[in-house]
Amino acid sequence: MVKLIHTSDWHLGKKLHRFSRRDDQIAAMNFFLKVVKDENIKVFIIAGDLFDQFRPDYVALNDLLSFLKQLIELNCYPVLITGNHDSIHLLGALNSYLKKDQITIFHDLISENEKIIQINNKRILFKGLPYFRENQLHEYYLKNTITKEVQCEAESTAIPDVEELLIQYSKIKCPEEYDYSIFIGHHLFSRFELSGSEDSVFLSGIDSINFKSLGQFDYFAFGHIHKYQKLEENAFYSGSPIPINFGEPQQKYYNIIQASEKNGCLQIVKCDLPQFRPLFYIKAQSDKILKKIESIPKVSIGNLEGIAEIMVTLKEPDPTLQDQIKAALLKKNIQVINYIPYLESDESFYSQAEFERIYSLNIDSLFQEYFLSKYPEINEVPTKYLQKFQDLKQGLDEV
Repeated sequence: MVKLIHTSDWHLGKKLHRFSRRDDQIAAMNFFLKVVKDENIKVFIIAGDLFDQFRPDYVALNDLLSFLKQLIELNCYPVLITGNHDSIHLLGALNSYLKKDQITIFHDLISENEKIIQINNKRILFKGLPYFRENQLHEYYLKNTITKEVQCEAESTAIPDVEELLIQYSKIKCPEEYDYSIFIGHHLFSRFELSGSEDSVFLSGIDSINFKSLGQFDYFAFGHIHKYQKLEENAFYSGSPIPINFGEPQQKYYNIIQASEKNGCLQIVKCDLPQFRPLFYIKAQSDKILKKIESIPKVSIGNLEGIAEIMVTLKEPDPTLQDQIKAALLKKNIQVINYIPYLESDESFYSQAEFERIYSLNIDSLFQEYFLSKYPEINEVPTKYLQKFQDLKQGLDEV
């Protein structure tokens, strides 16, 4: 039996309120290396967002390369695609540098997007759809038009049909025979449910990609959504290996895909990930917060210390309360990394519920709130402005 693992959204280099998540991510890598060894895993899929920034620091890059090297030493073949947080140039350079018989990285739309891997007596075809922006889809459209005349005419026009172009892209072109086919994509597919920590992604004219129109594949391995989701019997978001923020579910999962020798079908096994570091969101009135902390179990020394975000409602300013809270939580092996005080006297400006709602918004949602407040006659932000905001963020990340 051939076994594969499906994961996504590692976000190496991630910081939460300036607190490095590297120890959590190293713990996740070590866990997966043990699973690969114990279960004899032959292919390891990371469906995008390997890094948290377009220009990851040396430590994050070295951590990824070290992990891939250890996978290869265990005779496990890594298959990766770029996500919306990844640089296609960086991963393209890695793909050129690393040995093709040991690893595959699908990094953009116009490069090779199919790979057959021979494992024992099974041939598995992988089709990669890395994250793309509309300008990259337009580049693919120009490259795949039939005549130069059509190309010249198309250069200044919009893509005629996004879904039709994706159907064309996803057709299997490999003439060789294979036993199983696996589609790997990083975007919004069908009936997804956001966890709240994902960056927004957009495509003109469609809310999400209908993966059923992309062809007949034995398994769809999706990334971008940080919460584990089953879309169909053979289509999954694996979610991130660790909670990206305090609002996400603590329990995380991954899939083991088993290619059976007997019936020729793929079997999907949903597996629990251990909680490498507990996260706590603690909300209370100032006169009840310390009592609430007393009821929290002490974090086991065997685990990484817990981290906490505190939302406390104050009747009046109390300059000593923050230090009291930090000291109480340290006794529980929990470090406070974010302290949010709300003064009841601020109620005349905004309610506590509105304060919490605004504070929980990510940068994309804040941009949309600002835009709609500035132009109240518009019901929703036009897609072109949302995409321009994404391009601006990408440009800042690349500086």
